[in-house]
Amino acid sequence: MPSRGVRSPRRRTRLLALLAVRDGMRHLPGFVRNVAPQVDGIVALDDGSGDGSDELLAESAAVVELLRVPRDRPVWDEVANHRSLVAAALRHGAEWILCVDADERLERDFRERAERVIRRGRLLGYSAYSVRLRELWDDPGQYRVDGIWGRKAVARLFRSREDHQFDP
Repeated sequence: MPSRGVRSPRRRTRLLALLAVRDGMRHLPGFVRNVAPQVDGIVALDDGSGDGSDELLAESAAVVELLRVPRDRPVWDEVANHRSLVAAALRHGAEWILCVDADERLERDFRERAERVIRRGRLLGYSAYSVRLRELWDDPGQYRVDGIWGRKAVARLFRSREDHQFDP
């Protein structure tokens, strides 16, 4: 019989981060240090980098899969990149997906807060959330919160679904 007041640990949601990047070496070391502890893995897509971004991602233990797009492809295709990333996240058992850019960072307690929000939202049938963004500005250790930068919130956290419909 469990003792009173002691809660059994809750099962964590399998949360994977998606990253599409091209020539992001300037931001990637900080991105991996910041995001990796908050998720169960990173699915990354290198869109033809020539600065070693793909090698850094390939060597990172946090990256569960690295997709590569040839540098000489005729056009950049954000929708196809996103579809490929989501498909890879599904292959790796993602229950929830977080989309983050290389120049964005998560708050230190992001995972704990995300778990609470996901649990509460499950009761209400929510399947996506917007995340307040803090974009790096001029330096990897500084971000802007003035003007529009302090108000940006974009739908970036969503439940992983096989029947996800993409907006082309």
